[in-house]
Amino acid sequence: VTDQGGPGEPTLRNPAELAEGGRGLLTVDALAASWSWTGTPRVLRS
Repeated sequence: VTDQGGPGEPTLRNPAELAEGGRGLLTVDALAASWSWTGTPRVLRS
C-alpha cells in the first residue's frame, strides 16, 4: 500500500445516522482524546 498524500489534511465529518462510512476519523479522534494525546504542529515546507 502506498499513499502519495493529498493537497490538504483530513477533516472530521458528521455522517448521516444511517451512513455506512465516514466515522474513521471520529473514532481516531475519540481514542486520541481519551488518551489525552494532542499531537504536534506540522511543519509545511514548499
